[in-house]
Amino acid sequence: MSDDPASADAFRWELRRSLVERLRMPWEGMGDMANQQRAEAAIQISTMMNEIEAWRKAMQKAERDIAELRDALRVEENAVNHLHTDRNNLRLEVERFTREWDEARREVCQSRAACIRDKQPVQRGDPVRAQMLRRAADVTVERGKTYGPPAEHFERTTRALHALMPDLFARPPLPEDWAKCMMIDKLARDAEVPKDDNCIDIAGYAACLYEVRKCDSSELV
Repeated sequence: MSDDPASADAFRWELRRSLVERLRMPWEGMGDMANQQRAEAAIQISTMMNEIEAWRKAMQKAERDIAELRDALRVEENAVNHLHTDRNNLRLEVERFTREWDEARREVCQSRAACIRDKQPVQRGDPVRAQMLRRAADVTVERGKTYGPPAEHFERTTRALHALMPDLFARPPLPEDWAKCMMIDKLARDAEVPKDDNCIDIAGYAACLYEVRKCDSSELV
């Protein structure tokens, strides 16, 4: 007999059927009544076996249905897990987009505030050079509020520079020398990357140079 459960089960059922068939056959030496009872018992046993077989097939079908339902449930669980993962990824993307949006909005607001702060009233027929000089004037005033008067700031810078590199200069550098150095630095920057701010800064340092010289000559009003 095979080790396969299905083959063994089929063998057992076939053996039972053969026994039932033998019960149906009349036996010699037994009375008609006994043979009739044996035949009726065989019919009852056959009916019961058929019902058991039907129940067995129904149970097998139910097991297959349960297995299919389990597979379907597993697929649904995987889909739900993917949905949760996608939702989390979407939430992270929304949070990242929100942060980037807030940062961009802050930058735009700061840029607009700077433009409003630096914007100067333009008179009719006012040349571009005059507009730039007014912007440079506002920049120098704003920087003065932060760093102090240019004469004092430049003097501190040149003293520190001379103390750091005394052998570099034939004479101690003056505050006006630093204004010239900064203009040279802005010219070098503009040669690399031309920008309007370089022109404004050059004009501002020229104004600072003018102020420093006036401070030295005691002509500052």
